[in-house]
Amino acid sequence: YIQRQMLQKYNFKQIVLKIFLFLIIYTMGGVNANIFAATIKTEYHNKIKAIENEKNKQKQNLLKAENKEIKKNKNINKKKSKAASNYTHNNIKYIVFNYKDGNILEENDINIIWPVASLTKLMTAYIFVNNMPDLKNCTTKITSEDIDLIKKTRTRLAINKPYSCEKLLEVMLIASDNYAASALSRSIPDWSKADFIKKMNSQAKSWGLSNTIFVDSSGLSPKNRSSIKDYKQLTMHIVKNNKISNITSKRQTTAENKLNKKILFKNTNKLISKYGYDAILSKTGYIKESGYNLVHFSNCSKFIGIIEFGAKSSEQRMNFVKQKLSKYGCN
Repeated sequence: YIQRQMLQKYNFKQIVLKIFLFLIIYTMGGVNANIFAATIKTEYHNKIKAIENEKNKQKQNLLKAENKEIKKNKNINKKKSKAASNYTHNNIKYIVFNYKDGNILEENDINIIWPVASLTKLMTAYIFVNNMPDLKNCTTKITSEDIDLIKKTRTRLAINKPYSCEKLLEVMLIASDNYAASALSRSIPDWSKADFIKKMNSQAKSWGLSNTIFVDSSGLSPKNRSSIKDYKQLTMHIVKNNKISNITSKRQTTAENKLNKKILFKNTNKLISKYGYDAILSKTGYIKESGYNLVHFSNCSKFIGIIEFGAKSSEQRMNFVKQKLSKYGCN
């Protein structure tokens, strides 16, 4: 019995040594052998007890460690949940207002100066439409001058292919094409790009937009900056231009590529292109420095206009506006 149990719990050298000693003592006398056997049995039980105690201790330590990890994860999830809540409500700078009379319904951080990204293109469109002498007969090309050296974006339009200025205006406002914005900014007769940007800034100044500055026509530069308060005033002027507002509310447009094949350009505002919301003025904007910006004037009887800066994702940008539109009855 002792040998069998020892084989299970002791290593080979211990077993051999114990058996060898047992045999020697056994030959010396039965009493000594019985005493030795009892000693081995006691040692075995003590060993087994020590092993069991160690196992129990390890189990307890493991259980404690698991409970500690569970508690830690719960705390992390609580912090994440709290952060997500704050993230939803506090990271976005925004205004909800009536775009007919300017009455403000909600606002948050409207005076913070922020990169406007492609919301710039609304001013680009306004300057172009109001200063191009013969818009209907205007044609221009995208050239090497229009290559994006700031963010390295690309275009699906053809290089050195004649396009009507109205088509580039559509692709710029609907699909937010940066090359189209650049090409339009140098297409007004006797104007350079620098002249165009200068006019954008003088127009902003004439509207009293003291926190607004433009350095390019596409919005690729993070130095194109404004505040929610300023952009409220800017968009209330631009929405009165029917040509611009009609274009921005379209779900999509088409244009020919370098192979003369018509390709589809969807509205970057998914509320319009994907979910079928009606709007009378719309423009998205994104660069890394700005986060996800949006102008959305709903085509509903309550004239709800929403401008947001700094959403952390396209999804958050869209859902935030959905929530506000629903709140004010413009589903």
